[in-house]
Amino acid sequence: PFQAIQQLDLLVEAFLSFKEVCKSEESFDSFMSWGPVMLADFNEIDHQLADPDAVFTDLRKIKYVEAWSFNAEELSLTQEEFLYFWNQLPKVYHHLKNKLQQKGSTYGGAIARWQCEQALPLDHGFEHLYVVGLNAMTQAEAATVRQWLRLGKATVLFDGDEWYVNDPQIEAGTFIRQATQVLGKLPIANHFCSKEKHLQIVAASSGVAQCKWVMNVLKEMSEDDIENTAIVLPDESMLPAVIESIPDQVKSANVSMGIALRSTPLSGLIAAFFRMMEGSSGSVRFSDLLDLLRHPYIKSISSKTALLNTLENDIVKENLTFIDLNTPQKRNWNTELQQWLAPWLKAAKSKRPEDIIEGLYHLVESIDGGKEQKEEEKPNDAQLNQRVMKQVMKQFANVLRKVERFQNKHQVLESPYAFRQILMKMLNKEQLDLLGEPLSGLQIMGLLETRALDFKNVFILACNEGILPQRHFSDSFLPQDVRAQYHLPSPSDREAIFAAYFYSLIQRCERAFLLYAEGEQSMEKAGEKSRYLQQLEYHFKAHPKIKLSQTNFSIPSGKLPALPSGMWSNDWVKNRVKVLLDGGLSPSAINTWIQCKQDFFFKYIMGLNEQEDVEETMESSTFGTIVHEVMEEVLKPFINKIITAEDIDQIEVGLVNKVEEVI
Repeated sequence: PFQAIQQLDLLVEAFLSFKEVCKSEESFDSFMSWGPVMLADFNEIDHQLADPDAVFTDLRKIKYVEAWSFNAEELSLTQEEFLYFWNQLPKVYHHLKNKLQQKGSTYGGAIARWQCEQALPLDHGFEHLYVVGLNAMTQAEAATVRQWLRLGKATVLFDGDEWYVNDPQIEAGTFIRQATQVLGKLPIANHFCSKEKHLQIVAASSGVAQCKWVMNVLKEMSEDDIENTAIVLPDESMLPAVIESIPDQVKSANVSMGIALRSTPLSGLIAAFFRMMEGSSGSVRFSDLLDLLRHPYIKSISSKTALLNTLENDIVKENLTFIDLNTPQKRNWNTELQQWLAPWLKAAKSKRPEDIIEGLYHLVESIDGGKEQKEEEKPNDAQLNQRVMKQVMKQFANVLRKVERFQNKHQVLESPYAFRQILMKMLNKEQLDLLGEPLSGLQIMGLLETRALDFKNVFILACNEGILPQRHFSDSFLPQDVRAQYHLPSPSDREAIFAAYFYSLIQRCERAFLLYAEGEQSMEKAGEKSRYLQQLEYHFKAHPKIKLSQTNFSIPSGKLPALPSGMWSNDWVKNRVKVLLDGGLSPSAINTWIQCKQDFFFKYIMGLNEQEDVEETMESSTFGTIVHEVMEEVLKPFINKIITAEDIDQIEVGLVNKVEEVI
């Protein structure tokens, strides 16, 4: 009898329940920072059939112990308010759940819990139930399936393998082992070790080196082999590098994984837009406006190129630190430019959600409608970039419409911060789908997309610890000891799911190439191979059918191209050198020549200087220039003269005036 509620609507319903139960005046902006965490815990408690009152009682006791101090007889007012929140959580849970069920819509965990608590109706209308591929069943799902099994009307099929399911040390079989304890003995296939298999572990120097190695192997493969080959990317950010590296021998390729919108330049565009909204005085900082105008998507608007250059030059030349709604008219900027900037400056001043929505729609229309060139007139790479950008902006417009409907329905977004939180929450779920021919050619996909597929040859890139498995886990109010007590999902359970994906991908293949980046030494990517590779090394050192080999690969380092000798000796260069020497070389120019002659050539001969920008505070270079010019003006009258004490006094009197003249 229940429909699944939309996540944004659920967030508002939870906010209203919290306010009603706790008699709170908390804003929706503040609630969004912790509300989704609370809802995720509610969902898991229901999916795992845990007693919510017992869970929250234990949580409340833990928080009380944390707040209590040995040297204080009573809790402070702040501590009492803190504990009041934990006392109200179970009341919020029941209030929200009852309210949603009365409306006929609730969240997934509540639906699963309700379903398993109902007796299976005799007139359900089905002869048999096949449960396929639910390798990580929740308690509620298992209880529902068990009802069908008791009647002899269900068959459960797992995509597992005896090799890792029967070994309790291998985490990939965790959930299947748990399910068999609840559902009884179930048939499991035996493919992993029954046929010959070649596993090759490749330690590459970088992500680019991984792509290069894969493409070298693909060049040697036949067309039939390529048809049965998949490149799997646990790290979706590697997709552009893989696509660019595909060799000519690959006639067709299908990308069945999406690029998250947060991984496209759109995230930077939105960040730049909302930075403009953060000013407290209703004006926009020059740097925030320039960040937006210098974004690649804005730069692609060919009809605005001249206007953008004029605007940028005026901001830098006049050192405009802040721009408000009246600045374009005061500065007598072009009328078209004034109209183009108006929606953004208006949103920055009012900070009303309606104006922010209008400003974002204006952003989409400017980018999506600002390209006059015909696609056939552009080179292929430009066509691809334009298509991707157009698709990104189209999906962004769809998300924006959803957020607009949400605001019109609930009227809870009162600040740019709240608007940005909701917008990013929606965008994090959006994927930019890049599709080819799914039934032929080389298959490129993410780890999740491989769950129901088998391939003869498999390349798995980025097999680094922290990527496979991922080390980022969802936030929760429930500590690990409470989760363990009530059998709620833990980080180790999430890692077990990744392990199941990994092993099911290679259990029926003939060749698997497992690559990891050995040379990346950062905090996020420490260059450590995935634990799954180390497990394979441990189990298959000397196996009769599993051939395990290891190799290293790095791209040979090249040399920077030297400047052609002719560039130093033509007439134009000689004339530029003469002009420079006639005017005299500054100490900075001489130092540049000593340190790097190519830098000297580009900076002083070619005149390729760094881009000028607005100075909010005086830079050391500006200060130095002022000092030099003042000293020059002051000392000019004393050329070829001996400076006396009286001259010094005279210089000191007029020094301030000279500084003001130079500035």
